[in-house]
Amino acid sequence: MSRGSTEGIPASEESKFHKWHAFDPSDLTARQKQSAKEYFDIGRDNCSRVSNVWLPEQVLPGFRDAASAFFNTCHRFELQKLLPALSLGLGLPGEGEFLGNIHREGENQMRLLHYPAVPAESEMDRIDAHTDFGTCTMLFQDDVGGLEVESPSGSGNFVPAPPIPGTVVFNTGDLLMRWSNDTLKSTLHRVRAPPNDGTGMIKERFSIPYFMDPDRDILVDCLPNCWAEDKPKKYEPVTAGAYVDMRIDDTEIIFPIIDFARFEDGTSPARTTHDEAIEIGRQLVQACREGGFAYFLNTGIRQVEVDSMFEWSRRLFSLPNKTKMLAAHPKEAWKDRGYTRFGREQSPREEFDPSELAAIRKPNAVPQESFDIGRDNCLVVSNVWLPEEVLPGFRDSASAFFNTCLGLPGGGKFLGNMHGKGDNQLRLLHYPATPAETFASGERNRLGGHTDFGTCTILFQDDVGGLEVESPNGSGNFVPALPIPGTVVFNTGDLLMRWSNGTLKSTLHRVRAPPNDRTGMIKERFSIPYFIDPDRDILIDCLPGYWDEDKPKKYGPLPGRAHIDMRIEATY
Repeated sequence: MSRGSTEGIPASEESKFHKWHAFDPSDLTARQKQSAKEYFDIGRDNCSRVSNVWLPEQVLPGFRDAASAFFNTCHRFELQKLLPALSLGLGLPGEGEFLGNIHREGENQMRLLHYPAVPAESEMDRIDAHTDFGTCTMLFQDDVGGLEVESPSGSGNFVPAPPIPGTVVFNTGDLLMRWSNDTLKSTLHRVRAPPNDGTGMIKERFSIPYFMDPDRDILVDCLPNCWAEDKPKKYEPVTAGAYVDMRIDDTEIIFPIIDFARFEDGTSPARTTHDEAIEIGRQLVQACREGGFAYFLNTGIRQVEVDSMFEWSRRLFSLPNKTKMLAAHPKEAWKDRGYTRFGREQSPREEFDPSELAAIRKPNAVPQESFDIGRDNCLVVSNVWLPEEVLPGFRDSASAFFNTCLGLPGGGKFLGNMHGKGDNQLRLLHYPATPAETFASGERNRLGGHTDFGTCTILFQDDVGGLEVESPNGSGNFVPALPIPGTVVFNTGDLLMRWSNGTLKSTLHRVRAPPNDRTGMIKERFSIPYFIDPDRDILIDCLPGYWDEDKPKKYGPLPGRAHIDMRIEATY
């Protein structure tokens, strides 16, 4: 049962069915890392809300009966032994029946998981660090291994949970942690790719998790013996179904990939028809409405140019601090040019009044350094460069890359006319390698939650990862925006949100420290955001078509640069 129940079935057959999630190993470079798996989900056969979806019997004879029988075996163990033991251990009323009584109609789920063999150089986690949503989980795994659990010491390290023949792995889920007021821990865990076997390939892996959920209408509130006056409840009550649905929605978020291969300016019949340009624009606006983030493909910036700029960034930040300070950021915060040392910049998330600024500027230095570059012919703010002899060629290369970004696909004549002077900013960012314990408490990030100030942002990132975006479903959770080779990340900024009267979303995002690599250190990270801002004298007011008598303006008019300068003042 543990090895490939659907092995050998053509993907064309499998993908016809709702519960089969197919994966094409050849597609590794074009999708998010956590998708490097395929799976088949099974629930109770008599569930009234969600029906199982099965392959035709002739495709894989006996599979349905075997899978249903194994599911029922797990369910019996859950109700007859596991949940009674937990109820007794927690001192709950009901002679050990408390938890069992609220799980009899639960929408439990058994998942047959397959991680395909992949080239060793893929350097990927098979599943990123996560917690499980429901009450608890049992995991049956093969002998390949790779499961790792965050250390309970709080060090931020992950420790292996290797397969032990004859056993199953158990772990607490989020709902049991909420019920117990954090007495029981829902712990981060992940699946790493094990060392390759000398063939240049990472072995395929099979596992079968059995997720246990309570009945959907059960109110998950802190258990009576898990809170007191001196130990108040940490969580608001929530129905089990609502919580699990919210978490599932978060895991299904995949930011759209928008291909600009056939987009020039919407007027060139040689390459782009008007309808094609409109369709690309429609996709972009839809992404801005729904989540404010997207990936761009075929922007016209060659990968060799991006790689070269990252190499210049590495060379720049490897210079001695004293040398980098030869191009120090000016004292005036709004003059966003030159080198910013570690700890100077904070990350306010919105507009703040003076009483809030003190809290923002508390001693909690963001572990990053940066170098900002703008137009060389800007009359208001001049670039601040290192002497040429310190890093020969850096100025010319950085200026050329800035000008290349200036030619990125724009927003047509209307927005283009408001951005004609190119008062934009290219930032080289370096997050140094940092001891894992720096982030172990969960209170610090590489960059705190924030929105971007200007019209929009294009982000080039290395393969380390860490970028997370607040879920558009309103759950307050953050979801990863992992690096996809050959793409750049796009996000809406505050001014585009103001122009659109809140229709287009300027979404909170942050940079988390990724799991450490078993050395006790978090890897250094490089990124290059390109901030696109309107001309300084442009008045930002709600665009026609985005407001009327029934939908009044949410924002008063203001000069675009006034908003940006105000936000920058709160940052330093």
